[in-house]
Amino acid sequence: MIVGIDLGTTYSAIAYMDKEGNPQIIINSEGGRTTPSVVMFEDDGTVVVGEIAKESSIISGANVVEFIKNEMGNPKYRFRCSNGKEYTPEEISAFILKKLKNDAESFLGAEVNKAVITVPAYFNDAQRKATQDAGVLAGFEVLKIINEPTAAAIAYGMENRLDDCHILVYDLGGGTFDATIVYYSRNNIIVKATDGIRRLGGHFFDQEIVNFVVQEFNKKHNIDLYDYKYVDILQELNKKAEDCKIHLNARKETFIPISCHGARDRIRITRDQFNSLIKNLYERTERIVLNTLKDAKLTWDDIDKILLVGGASRTTYIRERLRELSGIEPSAEINPDEAVAMGAAIQAYMMDKASESVDLERNQVIDVCSHGIGIITLDALTNRHVNTVIIERNTQLPARASRKFYTSEEDQEIIKLQVTEGETEEVEYVNIIGTFEIEIPRGLSKGSEVEIEVVVDENQIVHVYTRILSIQDFFKEIHINRKSNLNSKEIVKKKDLISRTAVM
Repeated sequence: MIVGIDLGTTYSAIAYMDKEGNPQIIINSEGGRTTPSVVMFEDDGTVVVGEIAKESSIISGANVVEFIKNEMGNPKYRFRCSNGKEYTPEEISAFILKKLKNDAESFLGAEVNKAVITVPAYFNDAQRKATQDAGVLAGFEVLKIINEPTAAAIAYGMENRLDDCHILVYDLGGGTFDATIVYYSRNNIIVKATDGIRRLGGHFFDQEIVNFVVQEFNKKHNIDLYDYKYVDILQELNKKAEDCKIHLNARKETFIPISCHGARDRIRITRDQFNSLIKNLYERTERIVLNTLKDAKLTWDDIDKILLVGGASRTTYIRERLRELSGIEPSAEINPDEAVAMGAAIQAYMMDKASESVDLERNQVIDVCSHGIGIITLDALTNRHVNTVIIERNTQLPARASRKFYTSEEDQEIIKLQVTEGETEEVEYVNIIGTFEIEIPRGLSKGSEVEIEVVVDENQIVHVYTRILSIQDFFKEIHINRKSNLNSKEIVKKKDLISRTAVM
């Protein structure tokens, strides 16, 4: 069986296509349609994922890890358990994926071995590769990594027969935000522009509530709940803050009970106070939305609908501010928590050889390059190294572009290529995704023309072609494999270990 997976910061979901060709969410072993992205390591070696792990964080915090998505692609991060064992972000995400895989196999009564997994649109090359590696460690053949807003657009496009229509996907999840503008034609879903922010979402709304409650409690009782000795109370407060956020969508006020060191209180928080707390966070998303409109060369008059995706997009304040900004009533026609997984399942279904004969309403998804791709060059005027972007961010895929450069020395023997990902000229702010040395024929004079062509394919894999224009037959092709924090031996070893680990 083949599935689509939304590997979320706070919650994850998995979906499949039924016999009628409709996407369906898979119910987990606890009866839920989403699974908390929380992992707990037991002393006996068992790994617990989901609601039980989340609830246990209050009493077993040292062995519980949350929000691991924020560390994907970080080669230095390790989660250390109380027994001294350490785990990489890829391994922790793999345990979440294995839990989803186990639940899917129980639900469907069949082996589940292929998946399309989603990531935020802003994820860079290293983060995408880390996600792919996590899927492999969990026992999946990862068919494709696709952007979350694109997946949501696929799901919405299947639900609705749209033609000549622009939609803004406002994707505010537990820990990430993406804005994407999609154009629907009769047969295609075309991404026009996308942008996003890491570390912004519903979890950060919760933290604003926590800060408010801690300050109010301290004012009344002179007790600082941020003191380490109250860590258990603070962890419990985090859970209450999430409930408070949800309650304030339906109520004008709510109360959070706190008991600490003999002091008991019910801290009142109103919807207006909550709105004030998250105002700056919302406005960061608004700037991204406006930049995305600008990149797509569109105005609000061109947008037919705003599609809300991600659990935090349910927030009443978000809907109100978006309506004020755009003049458009935001829509949650598809479940914000499930749209991404269902879109990934549709994409997986479209890629599966067994379903080639199935006629889906939309037969092609055209995405964009999430980041600029370029090379580091020497600026002859300033004599400093700069990043030269060859393919701009939000260029439609597949993308192809070339630039001419010049050899810097007489009789130069080697061209050193550092291929980058990023939009700025400043070298320190871009990611180097590949470094190569190309031997060139001797005898070239200084200033000989070298053409560098960059191609980014539909899977956002980068290919670089080098030509020396004065030498007819000189042509070099470089295929850039995504950088992995794990080598092939480590992947085999860790995959075997995870396959033998009981995940509940």
